[in-house]
Amino acid sequence: TPFSKFKRVHSNFKSPLQVTESAKVSPAEEVAELERRREQLDTEIAQLEAEGYRVDELEHHIDMLHEYNDIKDIGQSLLGRIG
Repeated sequence: TPFSKFKRVHSNFKSPLQVTESAKVSPAEEVAELERRREQLDTEIAQLEAEGYRVDELEHHIDMLHEYNDIKDIGQSLLGRIG
C-alpha cells in the first residue's frame, strides 16, 4: 500500500485540548457570552461604518486579498519547481 512506509499507531486518538469539569460552561453562561460578543461586534461594525467604511467595500478588498494569495501561491509553486 502507499502508506506502508508509515509506522502504525495502535492507540486511540487523544485531543490536545483537554477540558476539565471545572472548565465546562453551562448553556446559559455560553448564551450570555455569545450575546455579549455579538453586542461587541455590532459596536465595532457601527464604529467602522461611522468612520466611512462600507461592508461591500470591505468584502471587495477581502476578495482581492484571496485572489492575490492564490496568485502568490502559484508563483511560489513555480519558483519551487524551477529551483
